[in-house]
Amino acid sequence: MSQSRSTDDGAAGATEKVKRRRPAANQPVVTSILKYLIGQYGSGLGLPGWDDQEFVSGFAKKAKISLGTARNLREGLSSHPQAKIRERLAGLFREAVPHFEPQWLLYQELQQFIDRLEEQPKDRKTITLSIPAEGFRHIDRLQRWLCGVYVCYRYSFEQSEERLIAREVLHVTQRSGNFSFKMSFVPGGAETDQDMRTFDGVVLPLGDSVFFVGWNDHRGRSLFLHCDFAAESKDCRLGILSSTRLSSNRAPLAACTVIVKRQSEPKDMARFMRETTLCRPFDEIVDADFGENAREHLAAFLCNSPPVVEVGGRSVPDTVLRLNLFRFTVGMPPIYRAALNNPNLKSPFKSG
Repeated sequence: MSQSRSTDDGAAGATEKVKRRRPAANQPVVTSILKYLIGQYGSGLGLPGWDDQEFVSGFAKKAKISLGTARNLREGLSSHPQAKIRERLAGLFREAVPHFEPQWLLYQELQQFIDRLEEQPKDRKTITLSIPAEGFRHIDRLQRWLCGVYVCYRYSFEQSEERLIAREVLHVTQRSGNFSFKMSFVPGGAETDQDMRTFDGVVLPLGDSVFFVGWNDHRGRSLFLHCDFAAESKDCRLGILSSTRLSSNRAPLAACTVIVKRQSEPKDMARFMRETTLCRPFDEIVDADFGENAREHLAAFLCNSPPVVEVGGRSVPDTVLRLNLFRFTVGMPPIYRAALNNPNLKSPFKSG
């Protein structure tokens, strides 16, 4: 009897071991990646060990994620963490690996991740462009018109159907005759607890156009403006901003963008970007920054409905997105002045 029980106990133990091994064998790659990172950099980041009883709470606190999310990641119950979770995990491990990028957590093989992690970062921002000198002919005038801090308004790429407005900050500078910019954004549209990110790039004056081209390790971004030195465009401009979706099929997208120049540069640019950049419902943003009376005009500028033309006796909408600059230069200055003169509006483009 004793021998029989021992055999049964052994079989039960073997079965139990098999059950324990299954999750490890089938665990998502992201779990293996995190386990590898903790083994390599955990102690330097002040994190408990992977098998430590306090790991989940310590990891959640350090990465700024919930206890449930931290537990699911360790136990292999999360195979595809949300974009905002990947961003926060990347932020944590950048303390040890400065070039760490959140999309690496989506690799399908651990070795692929390790190879990418150990690859030395390359300066992909060093590019050579041959630009016609025509655009730089009036460099001083262009500098006064172009350089400064702007608050930008557009429909969110990710949440346009909900009429959410993405409010972003654009900072343009000039050094040694070359223009560059930094532009903020919040990934994920309606996910308002996302960490702010930025695009960096160059500004290329080309005749009567100004072309912004920027990039980060996720995607590129472009912005086109009409270079107009008229008084009407001194404070407010209308442009077309394009990029790609952050999720789903990553399709190219474009949005009409209202750009309002800030009266003075903030003392703390990083803080201003962080506090100004957000994504909110249309009415909430417009009412707070411009007043309720501006709703109709701002909707027209941002939607930029195509004009209808008569072709062969029938009405045909224009199939090409063209900015209605005349409507904007006539309608926007009064809205801007009203916002500046209204003490109840805390518009971020006001000084102070």
